[in-house]
Amino acid sequence: MIKIDRVGIITKGEDKGCQIKLGKATDNKGGYFIFMCSDFSDPTQNIGDHYVDSYQDLEEEFEEQDWNIKWI
Repeated sequence: MIKIDRVGIITKGEDKGCQIKLGKATDNKGGYFIFMCSDFSDPTQNIGDHYVDSYQDLEEEFEEQDWNIKWI
C-alpha cells in the first residue's frame, strides 16, 4: 500500500535500504514527489527527488522499481 506523507524503508527492489517519503505536489495539478535518502532524520543528508504526474504514475513507478516499503 502506498502511503503519502509517511517515511518508509525500501525493503525490496531498486534502492533497497534507502528511506522514501511521498508528498502531494501543491501545484493543484495532481502530481506527487518521491523523496529518497539514506536517513531523513540526519539534516546533512542529500535528498533526491523525482516527480510523477498522477497517482497512477506513482503506482507504476512502484511497480517498475519493484519496491516493497516498510512504513515507519
